[in-house]
Amino acid sequence: MKILKILIVCISLIGCERNIGIQKKNKVKKGIAKMLNQKTDFDLGDFILLIDADKEDFEITKKQDAIYIQKKLYKSLEGASLKMKDSINLISIDEKITIDFKQYTIDDNPATSLDLEFIKKIEKTKNNPYHLLDTKKIVGWLKSKHFKEVKNQSIKYQTKFYTNLLKNKIKYEKCCLEYINQAQEFLNKEEESFDDFDKLNVFLVVKNREIELKYTKNKKVKKIIIFYSTSN
Repeated sequence: MKILKILIVCISLIGCERNIGIQKKNKVKKGIAKMLNQKTDFDLGDFILLIDADKEDFEITKKQDAIYIQKKLYKSLEGASLKMKDSINLISIDEKITIDFKQYTIDDNPATSLDLEFIKKIEKTKNNPYHLLDTKKIVGWLKSKHFKEVKNQSIKYQTKFYTNLLKNKIKYEKCCLEYINQAQEFLNKEEESFDDFDKLNVFLVVKNREIELKYTKNKKVKKIIIFYSTSN
């Protein structure tokens, strides 16, 4: 009986240790999730910009009724939100983004702008916090409205690029045969097969954003425009 009691106690202790271990793992998981979802606050005066980024990622300049946000490193305003301070009453927010497409070819050739410019506006909103327009949500709009333009520019650029590559293929025969194969494969395809952005090997980039905020503070109507750009 004593041996049985000892076994029962040991099993209970092992069970307790397992539960404690699971609890610790769950706490660690929650901590990691919290860190991943953590937002950085950028004080813009009457508004707070919430984004998963470091202070060094942007250069922010305030000039009277305008705020300029310049991208400096790798982070963009994707996933960012604007939160209004308690002292203001929001009237409306307008956002407009300017979009370009970049073309991928071979790994040794940097992605190149196709010099296309499309503007997307949103309707006035009073959401607080306001979530900035997510480019992933407008791919359908771009395809329905502007796919033909992107496709024409993309095929024109790639045809010229891969034709020149094959003319100088001796440069790649020893090191990079896959580039020659890639060029031949592209040039042998029918145009009809390029029916989406992925098959064209292009991706969209936001060149700039313009966000206009109208609100009242101390019974006075005010307007602030936020300008965001990815290049000088």
